Amino acid sequence: MNAEIEIKLEIAPDSVEALLALPSFSATPQALVRRSIYFDTPARALFSAGIVLRIREAGGQHTQSVKAAGPGKGPFPRQEWEMPVAGQRPVLDGFAALFAEAGADLPEIVPLFEVRNHRLLWTIEENGVRIEAALDRGLVVAGERQAPVCEIELKLGQGDADTLFALARQIGGQLPVRIGALSKAERGFRLTEAQPASIKAEPVALSADHGVIGGFRAIAANCFRQFRLNEDILLHRRHADALHQARVGLRRLRSAFTLYKDRLVSPESRRLKEELRWLAAALGEVRDLDVLMRKARQDGLRIKLRDIRAQRYAALADLLKSSRARAIGLDLQAWLHCDADMALAEAEAETVTEFATAVLDGRRRKLRKHGASLADLDDAPRHEARKAAKKLRYAAEFFAPLFSDKRSQRRRRQFTEAMEELQDRLGALNDLATGHALVDALELDSHPGVEDLIATGDRDELLRAAQNALDAVIDAKRFWRTKA
Repeated sequence: MNAEIEIKLEIAPDSVEALLALPSFSATPQALVRRSIYFDTPARALFSAGIVLRIREAGGQHTQSVKAAGPGKGPFPRQEWEMPVAGQRPVLDGFAALFAEAGADLPEIVPLFEVRNHRLLWTIEENGVRIEAALDRGLVVAGERQAPVCEIELKLGQGDADTLFALARQIGGQLPVRIGALSKAERGFRLTEAQPASIKAEPVALSADHGVIGGFRAIAANCFRQFRLNEDILLHRRHADALHQARVGLRRLRSAFTLYKDRLVSPESRRLKEELRWLAAALGEVRDLDVLMRKARQDGLRIKLRDIRAQRYAALADLLKSSRARAIGLDLQAWLHCDADMALAEAEAETVTEFATAVLDGRRRKLRKHGASLADLDDAPRHEARKAAKKLRYAAEFFAPLFSDKRSQRRRRQFTEAMEELQDRLGALNDLATGHALVDALELDSHPGVEDLIATGDRDELLRAAQNALDAVIDAKRFWRTKA
C-alpha cells in the first residue's frame, strides 16, 4: 500500500477541544511555532507555472523550499529543493533557469503573503501501523486580508491505509469535518487576488504513466476538488455560480463512474454513485430556481421566486452540513485507496491511453446511436442524447492530456467547439420540454409574468439546429486517433 497517503480534514476552531479529547490524541504532542513567507512575482508567474517558493522560520532557523509541481500544474517534473538560509530573503542562485522558464524575472520576486501557524504533532502507532498527525491552527495573511487555518493532517507513515481511514472516520464521527481542498499556499495566493464567485474545472493531472485505475483516481480527485472548492463558496456566500460549478463537479464525477463502470465492480462503488446522485439532485433543485430567477421580469414574480430560493438555499446548506453529505468525501477517498476490487483492476496490463481511446470511441458511438434522428424522438429519448453528449464531452476533457501532440490539439479544439454548439442546442430543447413542468411544480402557473419563465421558440427549427450540431460532432475528426 502506498505509504504517502495523506488526508487533510478541515475542522472548526471550536471543535479542537473535542479532537484533543479523543483517545488517539491523548499523548502529549510536540508543539511547533512556524512562520512561512511565500514569494512570487506580482503577477504570480511562479505559482501559475506550478512553482512555490517559501522561507519557513521555526525555532530560530530559516529554511528555503522550492517546489515544482508535476503534470497538470506546470511544465516541470515534480521536484523539491530545501536549503538553510540566513534570514527572510530568498537565495535565488541556481534557480534562474527554472524561474525564467516560468516567465519570472529574479528582480521581480517579492514576498506576497505569510502563514503564521501553531502546529501540534503526534505519532500514532497501533498494530504495526504508524500515522503522523498534525493539527494546524493559524492565519494566512496577505496585506490587510487574512484567512484562518484550522485543519488536521493525517499521513500514513507505515502499514495499512485502512487504519488511516478508520482514524479519519473516528474523527468525523465526533466532529463536523470536511475533506480539505486547499493547501496553505493556495489559500495565500487566493488572498492576493479578487475572491472568485465560482471555480471552474481545472485540467486533470493525467499522463500516460498512469495506469487505468490510477487515471480514475486522478480524475475523481479533480472532480471532487471542483465540488469542494465551490461548496465552500456556496456555504459562505450562496452564490448562484458556485452552486452551478459545484453541481458540474458532481456531474463530472458521476460521469467518470459511468466511463469506468466495467472497472468499478465493488458494492461500495455502487453505493457511492447513489450517494453522489442524491447530492447532485439536491443541488439541481436549487439550481433550477437560479435559472428561473434570471428569466423573471415581473417584480412580484421575482419576489416570489426570491423567497422560495432563500428557503431552498437554507435547506441545501443544512443538507451540505449533514453527516451524510460530509461523509461522502471521506468515504470516496477511503474507497479510492483501499478497495480490493480496484486494486485487482489496477494490475491489468491495459494502458490508460488504450483505455481512453476505447472509452472515447464507445461514447461517440452511443451519441451517434441516441441522436440518429432527433426529430423522430420523444422528449425522454432526446434527453438521453443530451446525456450522451455530456459524457462524451467530459471524457474528452478528462483524457485530453494523453493526446497532446499538435495534430491532436488542433483536432480537439475543433471537436470542443462542435460539442459546445451541440450542448447549447440540446439545452434549448430541454428548456422547451421541461419549462411547464417546473412552473407547475413551483405552483406558479397562474402567477403574473410566469410566461417569461417558460422557454419559447420554433421547435422544428431548434431540432434542425440540434441535428446539424450533432452531425458536426460525429463528423469531426477524432483527436484521440490522429492516424484515423
